[in-house]
Amino acid sequence: MTGKPLSRRLLIAAGALIYFFLMLPLLVVFPISLSSAPYLQFPPPGLSWQWYERYLDDPQWIDATWRSLYIGGATAVLALLLGVPLGALAGALHAGDFRWKLPPGWSLVKIFGGGLLMGAAALVADGCNITQGLTNSATLSLGSLVAFASMGAGAWLTLWTLYLRKG
Repeated sequence: MTGKPLSRRLLIAAGALIYFFLMLPLLVVFPISLSSAPYLQFPPPGLSWQWYERYLDDPQWIDATWRSLYIGGATAVLALLLGVPLGALAGALHAGDFRWKLPPGWSLVKIFGGGLLMGAAALVADGCNITQGLTNSATLSLGSLVAFASMGAGAWLTLWTLYLRKG
């Protein structure tokens, strides 16, 4: 039999069931949130944005939302900062493949030099590449379009210098 092994198919099926189970409440909660009734009821007697208007008009709800987003973002960043290295360590230890290793030759000099050049360029350009290239290019500012084109050319030149010209 060709195709995916049974364990892989079971894992996909279990993931799909868990996803469906977690998303199922939305099929009830979202229609209720559009109810025109003075209280929440299912099925809704009519459609209205009244609950969203109440939410958006209340500064306490908006403050609570921003606080929740801040805490959730901070939690996600901390989880990634701790979880990725610890997960990699656990995987390497489990596989018996853990060892300390530095990049070969001048790689560290190239990496740190690139970081220093990017930091210096951000100081000279009064902003980072995200601001100049992506955000300001949407305004069709000539300086930002030139900066965006220069970033693309610099990225291509760097790839060519480091990897493509040798091959």
